[in-house]
Amino acid sequence: MFGEEARVEAGKATVGLSLKAGQYPTGIKQGDTVAAYRVSADARSSSGNDNSSGSSSESGNAVLVDQARVSYVPDATSSGDDIISSSNLAVTLTVDSDKAADLAQAASNGEVALVQVSGN
Repeated sequence: MFGEEARVEAGKATVGLSLKAGQYPTGIKQGDTVAAYRVSADARSSSGNDNSSGSSSESGNAVLVDQARVSYVPDATSSGDDIISSSNLAVTLTVDSDKAADLAQAASNGEVALVQVSGN
């Protein structure tokens, strides 16, 4: 943890997520570039509410991080110790430091979905 490989580039932060099936693309691997979106049940359930028209997509399903690098995800040959539970996948993302707090908060509430995007 404190060796050379644990260093985080200046201006970057690593954020750990525990994602359920359906919150991440199949086949995600270390080095992939992903976008992280806030997804919440409130946004889906309020779509018919006149008072929240237009605001549910802004507050409920917002882009948290448009480009994050997957810095860790257990591979298929992993012993399984890295998996939080039988249905959750432990993923670590490297993001810009200013995005880390919002991503960590959404992840702790189970409100993050990852989408694989093309990287640079």
